[in-house]
Amino acid sequence: MKEKLNNIINKMENKNYTVIEFNSKEFKLDNGDVYPHNFDLDQDITIKEFQNLLDLSKKTITELIKNINK
Repeated sequence: MKEKLNNIINKMENKNYTVIEFNSKEFKLDNGDVYPHNFDLDQDITIKEFQNLLDLSKKTITELIKNINK
């Protein structure tokens, strides 16, 4: 199980997700994938700012996964 978690962590840390569009409910990546998001966007932000939110979320998720077995 620990090996699987480490594999997932490595894949997530090494994968770059590039946002090309977003709205109040979902975002689209450069590969065409569309995902819902849970960010409360009560103000207008740029794609770069949204990308930063996504990158920080990815970092948080990988840290949570790393701590599963602690």
